[in-house]
Amino acid sequence: MAVHSYSQYDVTTNHDRALLRLNKTADGDLYRASIHGRPIILDLNRSCFMRDIEEVNTYGTVALNVTGSYFSEHNINGRPHYEDWVSRELTERLQNRREFTVKTHRGIFNARVGAKVKIEVRNEKVEGVITALSLRYRKNEAFVASFKIREWGAGNGE
Repeated sequence: MAVHSYSQYDVTTNHDRALLRLNKTADGDLYRASIHGRPIILDLNRSCFMRDIEEVNTYGTVALNVTGSYFSEHNINGRPHYEDWVSRELTERLQNRREFTVKTHRGIFNARVGAKVKIEVRNEKVEGVITALSLRYRKNEAFVASFKIREWGAGNGE
């Protein structure tokens, strides 16, 4: 009968990862093993600078500091996770889209964040996606549903 055991490395030496070694005393099968913890590490004081040369030539340089503290140490799309995240943030923020809020007293309970919507505003048809919503109930007041909508359409990559 195999006896399984594990040994753990010093957590002060490897503060950004968990190293676990499984040991067994004889032949046998391990049927179930679980590791619980944080798969994404806190990565403090990391900086990544990117620029879109076309946009810089057209509009100049605007520095934007967007903080994301938790990153995986694995590569995403062939580059470090933080670099992929910065690239996606830059792409998203370069999109020239309108955002607006729609409020209604109707109970639209099947609405959800991420849902695509079509709205007619001042004789203009707008397609967008719900990015935030709130359902407000107050004593002695009418129900209010508020939806934050970001415009999208052809050419926006969605």
